[in-house]
Amino acid sequence: MGKVTCGIIRRGDKYFVAQRPNDKQMGGKWEFPGGKVEEDEFESECLHREFREELGISIIILKEYMPVEYDYPKFHITLYPFEVTPFEGEITLKEHIASGYFTKEELLKMSLAPADRIIVERYLD
Repeated sequence: MGKVTCGIIRRGDKYFVAQRPNDKQMGGKWEFPGGKVEEDEFESECLHREFREELGISIIILKEYMPVEYDYPKFHITLYPFEVTPFEGEITLKEHIASGYFTKEELLKMSLAPADRIIVERYLD
C-alpha cells in the first residue's frame, strides 16, 4: 500500500476515531482518519485532502509525529501521524460508518487497525 497519513484530533483527554465500513479492507476497525498518499503529493497535502473528502472539514496541522511502519499480512504501510485541529466545517461521515471521541484507555479496548493501535500506545497521553 505504501505511504498513508492519519490525523489525530484531540478534545480534552479524548481523541477522534472513525469506523471503517464493513465491506472495505479492515472493515469494522476503528482508525484515525486519513488516507493513501498519492503520487507527487506531500503527506500534509494528503491529510488536508482526505479530511475534506472523508469528513467534509478543513484542518490545521499542529504537530507531525515520527512515522509508524507496519507489516499487514498482504501489504506494508508507512503511516504518517499528525496532530490536527478542525478549522472549518462540521464533521460529516462520507466514508466511515461511525465515529466518536474516546479516551486512550477506551481506544486500547476497541478494535483498532493495528498501525493505529501503535499510535495510541506510542503518542497519546
